[in-house]
Amino acid sequence: MNVVSMICKGARFCARIGTYLSLMVLLVRIPTTAQTERPIISRDNIANLSQIGELMGFTDAVNSLVFTSDSRFLIGAGEDTSLRVWDVVTQTQIQELFPHNSYIKSIAISPNGRRLATASWDRQVIIYDVADDGFISQLSTLSGYTAVIQQVQFVSDDQLVFTVGDGALILADINKPNDQKVVPLGSLHIYDLAVTSDMIAVSTGFPNMAIWVFDANLDHPRQLFETNQVLDTIVFAPLTDEATRLFVTGGGSEGITIWSLPIAVDAPLPETPMNGILVRDASIWHTDFAFSSDGDVLFTSTYDGDIFLYDISDPTDERGLLPTLETDSGVVDSVMSPDGRLFATGHEDGTIRLWGVNE
Repeated sequence: MNVVSMICKGARFCARIGTYLSLMVLLVRIPTTAQTERPIISRDNIANLSQIGELMGFTDAVNSLVFTSDSRFLIGAGEDTSLRVWDVVTQTQIQELFPHNSYIKSIAISPNGRRLATASWDRQVIIYDVADDGFISQLSTLSGYTAVIQQVQFVSDDQLVFTVGDGALILADINKPNDQKVVPLGSLHIYDLAVTSDMIAVSTGFPNMAIWVFDANLDHPRQLFETNQVLDTIVFAPLTDEATRLFVTGGGSEGITIWSLPIAVDAPLPETPMNGILVRDASIWHTDFAFSSDGDVLFTSTYDGDIFLYDISDPTDERGLLPTLETDSGVVDSVMSPDGRLFATGHEDGTIRLWGVNE
């Protein structure tokens, strides 16, 4: 082992020891409720959902959030170029990194929870290892792109897909950085990206404003529909049957629509949605969607700072508006913990709000 490696490892070890000592003091001073003791968020207890914490540290908007696979840690990225990790039980920050030279617009975690990816306006995607104690360390960098990178998602433990500002969609193997598939979408902007283990969907902007659906290999493109409105928020529901995926689209005045998409690549996509949600006000602009772990409750975040909740347990019925979560800052991103017990929102004022059910 060379001297540089010893110094780096020693610095990281000392940083961890300092963090652990700080956490021990906090655990003595602050009575906490174990996160796993909280009820799973569902439509049956949604009336008791309330803010249970506020995480601070960002100096600008929080652009993207992910929980680790065990739901113990929350990772956030923002406009101030920082990447931060919190312990959600003690609600303390345990790590702060500045891996990019510009805004970090999106972060994603692999299905097995071992890898993290960040996408930035510095035209790079960085891959990290995620340790059991929540600490992240940089592994590799994907670079050389001609425009900013706005969104990134994992398709599998080894493959990720990301959008480049010149209108391209790229599928890359993190173990083979030169093995990439590039799909030009014929648009000047890609608004949003949604991924499952078997489908990839994108919402594209001018001049070809549409929703496109691909298989997990970025093949067999199918156009769901064309639009003259900006649809910058799309998401797949967490549950599926053997043949279809539930898919939600939204943005500005068009409201929210729910689609049933066939997984089979040779099956035609539907011409009309299953149903739609009539928003309270046509001026509402939705910034992000998230689901409860059972897929019954849809969380719709807005630039106004409100999070509207809808019961979609039966997608063929009219949507039922559930209690609204109100905040004083616009919501940029939101995420449900893998165990379904915590909901987190990232805000324009640099704060992260944690929500849970108290019974």
